[in-house]
Amino acid sequence: MGSFVELSGVGKTYQEPHGRTVIVENFDLNIAKGECVSLLGHEGCGKSTILTMVAGLTAITDGGILVDGHGVEGPGADRRVLFSSPGLLPWMTVFDNVMLSVHQSHRDASGAQCEAIVDDYVRQLGLSEVRSQKAMSLTLAAQQRVGLARALALNPKMLLLDEPFELLDPSSRMDLQTVLLDLHARHSLTTLMITRDIEEALLLSDRVVLMTDGPKATVGKIFDVPFERPRVRADVLSHPRYGDLQQQITAFLDEESRTHAA
Repeated sequence: MGSFVELSGVGKTYQEPHGRTVIVENFDLNIAKGECVSLLGHEGCGKSTILTMVAGLTAITDGGILVDGHGVEGPGADRRVLFSSPGLLPWMTVFDNVMLSVHQSHRDASGAQCEAIVDDYVRQLGLSEVRSQKAMSLTLAAQQRVGLARALALNPKMLLLDEPFELLDPSSRMDLQTVLLDLHARHSLTTLMITRDIEEALLLSDRVVLMTDGPKATVGKIFDVPFERPRVRADVLSHPRYGDLQQQITAFLDEESRTHAA
């Protein structure tokens, strides 16, 4: 399977009063079309820096990034980012928030066609009962569902998730993970996700990329996730390989902590 996203020798350096600070260096990663890859590592290892460079929100100091054969030189409609805060227009309804994205991605569609598209995404995200409510009145979990609906409605080539469920309570987080599994089954959208949760990474991803601790962070180890799709949480957690993968990832992160402390 060919590479849809290519990160080659990617690095990020900041010039500060005391000198140069290298956040990430020599970062190489290829992502296939339709693949979900998680970046996992300790706080401050540069996970979000990688994601924002792919998004075009942070300038690349070294190396280069290609998405579908095109170099990343800034933000683009082909990549959609969802952070832990969904960034909705709070005074607008769920329907109108999603309609903003539909108007951007379906400029030639009629009003009726746009409404049908919005209703489809609202239905897919389980938001039909709150479609007329203002975003500010929703729970954070429901707001993140709206954020996902808006992201999908833009028809991006790639979805970038920067710890999107970090602020949710455990129950809501599990619900949204299930939603994301369902969306992947429906759309097979190429996804790069940042997380610090091993269970989340193994549940949602096709590969888990472990980063070394910073400064000068890079790819430390990559694990292929063997669980077949479509996935059910209970099946993943009871899979014979799950415990072994969890232990190997934990061991790597523990070793990074010891090395960094030394």
